[in-house]
Amino acid sequence: LDVKVALKVIEGRASDPVKMQTIRNEVNSARQLQHPNIIRVHDVFSDGDTAFFTMAFIEGEPLYTRIQRSISRADFDKWQQQLIEALLACKTVGIKHGDIKPDNILVDHNADIKLIDCGIGQSAASGVQTSGHQGYTAPEVIQTGKASEHSDTYSLGKVLEDMLSCVEKEGAGISHFLWLKKRKTCIAQLTHRLPAKRLTLEQALNASALYDNTSANVPNKT
Repeated sequence: LDVKVALKVIEGRASDPVKMQTIRNEVNSARQLQHPNIIRVHDVFSDGDTAFFTMAFIEGEPLYTRIQRSISRADFDKWQQQLIEALLACKTVGIKHGDIKPDNILVDHNADIKLIDCGIGQSAASGVQTSGHQGYTAPEVIQTGKASEHSDTYSLGKVLEDMLSCVEKEGAGISHFLWLKKRKTCIAQLTHRLPAKRLTLEQALNASALYDNTSANVPNKT
């Protein structure tokens, strides 16, 4: 169709019919997602023992590259909200992402977040999580191999923690201190070791919305 696509290559899966069917199921689930902050998945193929699927091609860079440079407070707040809304879209159709990390988040040429690999690495039949980076995976997933409804929330918090460490300091007054404190509090609640103690995505989105209302009137001086 003369359209650029991106390929996600998965080595050594296509030779196993069960693994290949799992990938097909995951891709079919991911195709249900239509959201401006989620990459659109197209189709799945195999070549020898290599499986791959096609998805929308995005001009931009991975978040893990972008946060090697400083980011503004405005970018942090925008990206936090976009990530939460993308995960809420996954939740609406019953998909757990299962592998939220800076490598699976793109920043496009408009400086908007694009989440990739939604639902890839999840077994719909068993609930077993088959992928995930140790540094971003919830403790209960590491212990049991199974994700709960709060596991993606933990991973989200760890990504936000990385982002927050790269935010450039804007002024030396109380405004920046309060801005930072609120986001650290939110992240601490997202990454609580006990799943039931974590903020829900809805609560995190509400907290994000409150930022703008509470920080606008704080003077940037002591």
